[in-house]
Amino acid sequence: QSPFSQENADWRLKELDAGMDYKYEGVRNAVLAFTEEFLAKYDVDGIELDWMRWCHVFNPSEAKKNAPILTEFVFRMRRIVNDAGRRRGRKLIVGMRIPQTLEECKSLGFDVKAWVQSDLIDYMCPSDFFFTDFKLSIIPIDWFEA
Repeated sequence: QSPFSQENADWRLKELDAGMDYKYEGVRNAVLAFTEEFLAKYDVDGIELDWMRWCHVFNPSEAKKNAPILTEFVFRMRRIVNDAGRRRGRKLIVGMRIPQTLEECKSLGFDVKAWVQSDLIDYMCPSDFFFTDFKLSIIPIDWFEA
C-alpha cells in the first residue's frame, strides 16, 4: 500500500495481487535508487537482499524466463555497493537470503549459480519462508562449480 505501489499499480504482480514485478525497469530502478540513498546516508557494512521475506519478484508464470533480468539487477546492485565501498575506502558486502533448494530458486527466477560464479554476492543464506527449519536441506556447494 506504499505510495510507489499505488502510483505504479500497473507494475504490481498481477498473478499474486501483491508485490512489485521486477520485470519493469522502473521497479528495479526504484530499489537501486533507494540502495544508493541508503548507502550514502548510513555507515553500514553492506546490503542483504532478503528474497525470503517476499520471494516473488516476478509473476510465477514468467519467473524462469525473467531470471536474466534479475541477474542484471544483482550486477547493478553489486556495482552500487562496490562504488560506495570505494568512497569509504573499504569493501562492502552483498548478501542474500534465498530458498533452500536450487529448484525453488530457479522457479522464482533466482539464478544463484550465475550470481556466485560472477562474484556478485559475498554470502548467501539458504532458508525457509518466515521460519527456521532446523532440518534444512542445505544447497550442495558442487552446483556452483563450472
